[in-house]
Amino acid sequence: MEIFVKYLLGYLLLRSIIFNVVGILRSLFVFTWVKVPVSLTYTNIEESPAVEGVKLYEVDIWYSYSYETENFISKQFAFNYSNSPLLLLHKITMKRLNNRKQIFARVNPKNPNQAVLFSGVNFFHIVNLCLPIISGPYQFVEVQAIKKIS
Repeated sequence: MEIFVKYLLGYLLLRSIIFNVVGILRSLFVFTWVKVPVSLTYTNIEESPAVEGVKLYEVDIWYSYSYETENFISKQFAFNYSNSPLLLLHKITMKRLNNRKQIFARVNPKNPNQAVLFSGVNFFHIVNLCLPIISGPYQFVEVQAIKKIS
C-alpha cells in the first residue's frame, strides 16, 4: 500500500506540474495573437460552496470585442486559471483589470472566438505551479506520519 501511495502522489505531482507548464507555454504563445481593445461587461469574484470547510473563490469576467467587423463575447481571461481558497489572488487579478485605462485581449486569428485577457506568465501561474511542488512532499510526509500513528 505504501508503494502505491508514493507512486500516486508522484504521479499527481508530475501531472500537475506538466499541466501548469503547458498552461504557461500557451500563455506565452498568445503573444503571437492579434491584440484588440475590449469592453468589460461583467466582473465579479464568486464564492463556491465550501468543500470540507474551505471556501473556494473564482473570478468571473465577461468581455466583448470586435475582430474583422464581427462582434464576440468571451469569459476566458487566462489559461490555467482555476478557483482556489486564496481570495487575495482573485482580488489582485480584479485590481489589475480595474487599474488599466484601456483593456486589451489577444485574439486567435485562426479562431476569433478564442480570446484571452491575460497573456504571459502571471501571478496565478506561479502560485499554481508552486503549490503542487510544495504540497506534494508535505502530503507524503503526512501519509508517513499517519502510518506511524496507526
